[in-house]
Amino acid sequence: METSPNHKPNVHLTWQDLPITNQTEAPPAIDWPIRRHIASRVFRWLERIALAVENPINKLLISPQLNPFYHTGTIAFFMLAVVFGTGLYLIMFYQYGAKVSYESVAHMEGFFVSRTARAVHRYASGGLVIFTLLHAIRMFFTGRFHGARSLAWVSGIASVAMIWLAGITGYWLVWDSGAQLISQAFLNLLSLFPPLAQSFYLSVLDVGAKDKLWRFMFLLVILHVGLSVLVATFYWLHIKRLSRPKFFPPQHWMIIMGASLVIMCFTFPLGMLPIADFTKMPGVTTIDLIFLFYLPSALTESPTILWSGVAALIIAWGVSAAIPWLLPTKKQPPIVVHAERCIGCGFCAEDCPYNVLTMIPREDGSPYESVAVAQPDLCVSCGICLGSCPTLALTLGNRPAELLWEEVNAHIATAKAAQQPLKIIFACERHFMQGLQNFKSNSSDLVTIPVICAGMLHPDLLTHAIQAGADEVQVVGCPADDCTNREGNLWLEERLQRKRNPKLRSAYAHGAIFSTWLPPDDFAAAVPLHAAPTEEASPATVGRFMPQATKQNFLFLAIFLAIGLILQMALTYVPYQSQQDIHNLLQRLGLF
Repeated sequence: METSPNHKPNVHLTWQDLPITNQTEAPPAIDWPIRRHIASRVFRWLERIALAVENPINKLLISPQLNPFYHTGTIAFFMLAVVFGTGLYLIMFYQYGAKVSYESVAHMEGFFVSRTARAVHRYASGGLVIFTLLHAIRMFFTGRFHGARSLAWVSGIASVAMIWLAGITGYWLVWDSGAQLISQAFLNLLSLFPPLAQSFYLSVLDVGAKDKLWRFMFLLVILHVGLSVLVATFYWLHIKRLSRPKFFPPQHWMIIMGASLVIMCFTFPLGMLPIADFTKMPGVTTIDLIFLFYLPSALTESPTILWSGVAALIIAWGVSAAIPWLLPTKKQPPIVVHAERCIGCGFCAEDCPYNVLTMIPREDGSPYESVAVAQPDLCVSCGICLGSCPTLALTLGNRPAELLWEEVNAHIATAKAAQQPLKIIFACERHFMQGLQNFKSNSSDLVTIPVICAGMLHPDLLTHAIQAGADEVQVVGCPADDCTNREGNLWLEERLQRKRNPKLRSAYAHGAIFSTWLPPDDFAAAVPLHAAPTEEASPATVGRFMPQATKQNFLFLAIFLAIGLILQMALTYVPYQSQQDIHNLLQRLGLF
């Protein structure tokens, strides 16, 4: 835990105490060269590609908040919850044995509830893989895997592997022709080690050993459940360092996704493939390319090539997990608490998204009961706590919080000297990196000031800019649920609406202070000057609310999700005809 030395316990500087100067030059409030680490160029390029994919979806759905890419993490958890719930239900009716296991699954298909639950379990498992991968990709291109975020990254990568293995064992449990292909592929993999392959065949696949197959099926159930528990464990590690983890997506997402899953499962039930029969070829069957993409190669290639592929997958997985330490970065300055300025209000600890700040009792004779302390190893340098502190008691590293104030003063002084109007736009780092750098304005009365996150702006700083002479102040940040730092845009929105401390001062409740929440590459759409609101104007008129979706938006969302589910179903039922005769494999192993 880190707190600066308590040199001046009676110094309580507030935003309002800072003078309005005529200084026309000031150092930037944020050390941007440090934040532009070597790998960030790659991230900006990757994010530009991702934004090009996301923008058509935003335009199609009209409301950016309905973009599924903004909810990949919570949608993945929703899918995980559905998979767990339906899995617990189905396991109650599952039995162990060769023919018995197959017949127990076939029996489930005879009843509406269990048939639907089985289909929901299957499709939700595929959706879990898809949204988990999309979530990992988004975390990568936005650079959210370094430092304090490394635990979340590693646990997320580990969970992807566990989900995939759990899915394979789930397909194996049905003991149909699909399970036969999985068994043959595994036998082909083991054929590089004949004793292991022979043991696997004689104990599991041999026709004469079918009375002992229940033991193998029981072990598969244990493995399937165990892998699922591991997924849940890694998820707990994934959210361990978050202050207010979001488990589920907004209610409308769960309703639409749940209804779409049930309708699709009712319309397109899974059905049953023929029972596994190792005395003959399975013929034409279907495979799920989401989980069983490896089967075509695993059934036809030599075991040496297969083991090379397994080694390549393990190496790729290890490299992915080690990305936080493999990509070059510069350590960002963590938050520092200046105890002599802290009044123990607790706003910073309440707003911090990563449990960096906590309040402890003071023991220095101060009239205030508590003081904030920081854990630098948990800090991601988002700066959100700076926007919540009324006494400038926090800094990022050794860079004073007053610098942002002085930067605003310098721009206002320059505008006054030129006797021209001035609009100040504060843009978050993603807008600065993606849209602002390429934005060219023909207006000389427009000044843009980049900040790490919209949440690092204290409302008093915005009102000071108006008070000092700016004609308009605007904050441009990311859409709802798309803040790189999780909650920065939400906290600022609530501060401007006077719903969260520190609140926008009531005298400026209808002032020319606006907020605009747009995708990072759409900065130009935020620039047109707003008309100054009247005193009678509602807060919604002055642009301090994130846009809300309409019924038409939800209809488009339902259609969009339905198309996605149909595409997923197409990946789940890909026709395949095995080209490998198991008799040839057994002859090679000396078993036939």
